[in-house]
Amino acid sequence: MDKLIDILQLCLARLSPHDVCMLRCTCSELHDEEQLEVSWQGHSIDFKLDGSASATSWLQMNIHSMNKLSVSISFSVPRQVLQDVMEGGRNLTCLTINSQHVEELPALPPQLQQLDLKRCSQLHVLPALPPTLRQLSCGECRALEALPSSLSTTAATKLSCSRCCCLKSLPQLPPSLVELQAFECTSLAQLPALPGGLERLDISNCKALSELLKLPASLAYLSCSGCSLLRKLPQLAHTGLSWTAAAVIC
Repeated sequence: MDKLIDILQLCLARLSPHDVCMLRCTCSELHDEEQLEVSWQGHSIDFKLDGSASATSWLQMNIHSMNKLSVSISFSVPRQVLQDVMEGGRNLTCLTINSQHVEELPALPPQLQQLDLKRCSQLHVLPALPPTLRQLSCGECRALEALPSSLSTTAATKLSCSRCCCLKSLPQLPPSLVELQAFECTSLAQLPALPGGLERLDISNCKALSELLKLPASLAYLSCSGCSLLRKLPQLAHTGLSWTAAAVIC
């Protein structure tokens, strides 16, 4: 079995994503090998970047053919290595990164529509966001201090930055935003002007937030429980909110 894995590591860089997945599906002995945990369906792939030269080389050679990539990074990857890999991913529209080792990201793909950063606890800064972006999720990025100002020029309809405990403020939000989840951002002291089309807002347990500005008429859900410094709410009569448990949680 060890010899088989050694051979596969040498060949990995020459295999296409489809080849790797066919190999995994037909060779039962590989099912417990984490370095080959990949799936290829509709140009979407789940991949584990484990620090081996073969895994990095394979991803770098094949990322150009992918539309969706979910990558788990289990080592302290040099920024240049990550940049070299991502430069080939110009066709990516959806990118998920799960890592407790990445501190910063290289430039993002120009056609990216969805960025999901899962438990990236060491990530402290984001690069410029492409105008095509429609969804940003960076929950539990506990070292993240700010979101890029380029957020305002995106097409984002949903922003989730919950449990980013170092986040003190948000940049100007895009007019397209429909949902904002920022609960348990314990350092968040203020919000920018809310977009006119915002429908859902969750800022519960934002303990440093002392003021909530004018709410848009489109708002249909508001959660602000646990905001201990928030003494009063702005006018609600013009919004779609009603004082029901389903609409307002304070």
